[in-house]
Parts: sequence; structure tokens; C-alpha cells
Amino acid sequence: RKVNGSYSTYKSWRYEASNVTNLAKGLRVAVPSGTYYRVRGYHAASNGGLKESTTTLTQGIKVK
Repeated sequence: RKVNGSYSTYKSWRYEASNVTNLAKGLRVAVPSGTYYRVRGYHAASNGGLKESTTTLTQGIKVK
């Protein structure tokens, strides 16, 4: 969430699975109104010695 012009971590989660081809998770988060929020994700997969990873970041939206 955005506080004094800078984003900081409001909440964090970790989801992990082994030997799967797909992993999905939905969640709902109650947040105070009147503040900007964005979502950052880190995604990684490995197969044997090969590893691939990326990050994602949404634009900030103001919660009314």
C-alpha cells in the first residue's frame, strides 16, 4: 500500500507445490479505504536443474 508517497508491503503470502503442471490461488483481502494498493508477484518453476522465474507488478489503484 502507498504511504507518504511510497509503496510498502501490506500483506504477503507464499504458495508452493511440487510435481504439478498448474498452480492457482484466489484470495480476498480486506484493506482500509482511501489508500492506493498494488499487487507484486514472484513466480518460479523448476524442472531438474533448470529454473525459470519472473516478477509481476500491477499499477496502483485507489480503494474507495
